[in-house]
Amino acid sequence: MQQASSTRIIQASPARVWEIIADVTSIERWHPSVASADLLSDRRTGIGAARRCNFHDGTHVREDVIAEEAGHVNDARDPRKSGE
Repeated sequence: MQQASSTRIIQASPARVWEIIADVTSIERWHPSVASADLLSDRRTGIGAARRCNFHDGTHVREDVIAEEAGHVNDARDPRKSGE
């Protein structure tokens, strides 16, 4: 499994930041490479939530939340391998 990380200083409480990033479709609001995100599940947050991130270059990736622990929530799956 690949992992990525990034650091930013945000003028907001940890609770407010988590509220925004926990919604899997909000990634287009804060990730500069994501043009849009499609909700692929009945849940927007927590274990079981799933999205497709559509990148500006025309590629996409499916991500499913399979664990949740203090700011670390998702596992990205390559759509070419999962049939998505």
